[in-house]
Amino acid sequence: MNTLATHFDLKSLAPHPAPRLSVFVRRKVLGNRVVLRDVGLHVGTGEIVAVLGASGCGKSTLLRTINGLDADSDAEVEIRPSLSSSAKVGKQADVDA
Repeated sequence: MNTLATHFDLKSLAPHPAPRLSVFVRRKVLGNRVVLRDVGLHVGTGEIVAVLGASGCGKSTLLRTINGLDADSDAEVEIRPSLSSSAKVGKQADVDA
């Protein structure tokens, strides 16, 4: 089995807030080759994720799908805004006012 991303969270079994980034790629085909199939990734606030794999396994295709550069992928990507970035924008707006 070729794994693109692995996430270990052994801190707690308690419920976590919704992830900042959620990705699910049902299928991505390049030519006659299925590059990605049933790939899911969830990244929470403050988490660092490395995408590793052999040459040609779909790492760049996954990142291009997340960034919206591969619009023909059969994928769902959801990016939730950060509360801290919203707070910073609000503080900056108050200072400039």
